[in-house]
Amino acid sequence: MSNMRLLKVLHQQGTLEFSNEIAEWVDLRYLDCMSMHLPSISKFRNLQTIILRRDMRRPLYLSLDIWKMPQLRHVLLEYVILPDPSSVGTEGDRSVFVLENLQTLSLVMNFRCTEEDIKRIPNIKKLGIHYKDEEMDLEYHCLNNLVPST
Repeated sequence: MSNMRLLKVLHQQGTLEFSNEIAEWVDLRYLDCMSMHLPSISKFRNLQTIILRRDMRRPLYLSLDIWKMPQLRHVLLEYVILPDPSSVGTEGDRSVFVLENLQTLSLVMNFRCTEEDIKRIPNIKKLGIHYKDEEMDLEYHCLNNLVPST
């Protein structure tokens, strides 16, 4: 696989096992795969589209690295939980984690739409959220922040 270092598009039908070689695919722009886990995906610094298909037995928890990928435009997920972006970075460093290019974020589980989180995705056009935790009410998820203020 070492001859694939310059690969830009990867569409994998079966489960993709991430290895050290894959982390060297720095030119990868489009990743569509079924995966049981992801290593530090921020190594794919040029990634613009990520599509993760999953089985529905256990959710996949992405690392905070997803918030450190400024090139991302489209993130399409199945049964995936994103980490709370407010826990990323240190004080004074948080502006780095605004995903200016992100247009599509779907279908994330239990995503909280706090004002700070919404500011991190200022150009979002499509947002799909699935709430599975019946114990938390809609106020907890801050859905009112999705309505533009007048």
